[in-house]
Amino acid sequence: MDIKGIVKRLKKNHNTYDPFKICENFDIVVHYEELGEILGFYDVHFRMKSIHLNASMPDDMLPFVCAHELGHSILHPNVNPPFLRKHTLFSIDKI
Repeated sequence: MDIKGIVKRLKKNHNTYDPFKICENFDIVVHYEELGEILGFYDVHFRMKSIHLNASMPDDMLPFVCAHELGHSILHPNVNPPFLRKHTLFSIDKI
């Protein structure tokens, strides 16, 4: 299914386009942290899904970055880039 189809299905199933409410429905915890140049990332730790957003980012960007990271959680839920970057030699560029 294409991205637009996934978004339409999410809207239909959750009655909202709000990525924060959809995260809540999926039990994905959203954290606000100082991340330097990084806008956000998605990870799974002990089977708990989390989205980390840069607290220094302008408020109007938060929904877009959250939606982007939510897309990672839906399209490849078991890939954990921070873990791969730290503990393996796998390239995460395509993720």
